[in-house]
Amino acid sequence: VGLPIKGEVLEAIPGESLIYSMGADNSRGDWQIETMPRPAVHIIRFEPLDGGQRTRQTVTARMGNAEDLAFMAGMGMAEGFGQSLERLVELLQA
Repeated sequence: VGLPIKGEVLEAIPGESLIYSMGADNSRGDWQIETMPRPAVHIIRFEPLDGGQRTRQTVTARMGNAEDLAFMAGMGMAEGFGQSLERLVELLQA
């Protein structure tokens, strides 16, 4: 959909984890909804496998409440995150 978002890095431990907030940025009025969902907190953990040849990535998204979760799921959050990970893989392989 291409709606603007904003966030901030809350914690970054190289090779171990990344924790950041991410939410809708409606400063330009692009989001045509009554109630904006609260920013989610995303926790990404990295676990080396096969002696560092591969890495398991575990992603957790903590939403403000059930309504925020339902809204973001309906907007395609899971699909969008998957697309972002695919782009990351492409960048890392370049």
